[in-house]
Amino acid sequence: LMKAAFRGHTDAIEALLARFERKRTDPAGAQHSTIGPLDVAPAVGLVPEPLSSRLRAFAETEDRLVLEELRKQHGRPDGGWAFRPTWEAGYSSGVTADWAMFALARHEQSGKEEFREIVLAVADAYADSLPEEDVDVWPMSLAHVISAQVAAYRFTRRPVYLEQACRFAGMSVRCFWQDRPLPRASFKTDHYETI
Repeated sequence: LMKAAFRGHTDAIEALLARFERKRTDPAGAQHSTIGPLDVAPAVGLVPEPLSSRLRAFAETEDRLVLEELRKQHGRPDGGWAFRPTWEAGYSSGVTADWAMFALARHEQSGKEEFREIVLAVADAYADSLPEEDVDVWPMSLAHVISAQVAAYRFTRRPVYLEQACRFAGMSVRCFWQDRPLPRASFKTDHYETI
């Protein structure tokens, strides 16, 4: 019974993987990242061969595609990164600091140096930055900015990153918590909500 149940799970994983392998290539033959490698990579060690190898190859290709897409948007001619700090997220879009969270998680999974460089570049982009007055910042956005600074500090031990993390954390407490038991939903709202 256990083997049958496990086989059912691996069949479902194989079907889903095949769908995203097909979806990755557009009608013109160009490849694009799909679901990303974060959830795929941990599954590699949980399933038998040959599915394990397919998942590993899928994650490697996703890494390559994600990095190529990021290079087109944020790459510098010298090979470095040029991110611009953004603060306002939406229901279908995030902020620049989200890329640091992705890169940190992927660096922890893969050990690839390029993901570490992204974390540092994003943290540097937010250094001494503040949102414009008319921008409606969500707590999660500011949390990702803080986390990017902390991750950069962990990688480099440079005090500037820890100082920036503390500065953003203080701003977060002042703007979201004030004297309330629950944080505000954003800079421009007075209510709490979960999304």
